[in-house]
Amino acid sequence: MLFRSSTNVAISGSYYIAMGTANGAFRTLSTTTSVTFGTVAGNDQHYRDIVVTGAAINDIVLVGLPSAISAGAIIQGVAYKANTVCLSCTNADITSIAVNTATYRITLLNYQ
Repeated sequence: MLFRSSTNVAISGSYYIAMGTANGAFRTLSTTTSVTFGTVAGNDQHYRDIVVTGAAINDIVLVGLPSAISAGAIIQGVAYKANTVCLSCTNADITSIAVNTATYRITLLNYQ
């Protein structure tokens, strides 16, 4: 499939794109999910597991943040077991913060 600069592609929901050949071939896995971290104490972390079918240990995880997020919150993701991404919310401040329910986009680069 060839895309030119004037071509727009809209994709919603979960999907994967396979690229490359035997060496360095990868696919992109992507989904959106609603996550609630709740109240995170100062200098503390909360973790939430997200099911991403096809995820493998050590995949590269990209986290798309919602439009508004609590000041001091650091959101990261790691693929630490098959089909699972763990999102962590770290509060880098000394006071508690409320990280309300929000929708995050989880994207993985899954090397074959």
